[in-house]
Amino acid sequence: MTEQEIMEFIEANRDAKKVFINMPVDEQTKTLYDMVLFLRSQQASGQKEHVDFKDDIKYLKRELRGIGRRAADEKTLTTTEKIEFAIKKRSFWLEWFRDKVLPNLVTWFLIIVLTGILYTSFGGKLP
Repeated sequence: MTEQEIMEFIEANRDAKKVFINMPVDEQTKTLYDMVLFLRSQQASGQKEHVDFKDDIKYLKRELRGIGRRAADEKTLTTTEKIEFAIKKRSFWLEWFRDKVLPNLVTWFLIIVLTGILYTSFGGKLP
């Protein structure tokens, strides 16, 4: 990015800030909520792509396991494999929290922080 492009970007932001400050409070609030909704929709589409990708991987793993079973007779699990299987069953709730709950908590925290930063940067005052 050249110096000229950087200066144009800064000037554009200053103009946007002036326009935002001159808006009525209701319009400012609506604009902030629209920004939050946009971020939320982006996150939802990313999560959908992630889920689709995980489903594809599960399907491929299932197919590969089937090929391995057809090639070799059903084998019994070794002690190490049994222990790994038991550990995987125990960590189900940890993985569920890490994969399902924690991303939503982080997202909402970031949305709240972003809203606060935008509010204060455009002239708002927090209590």
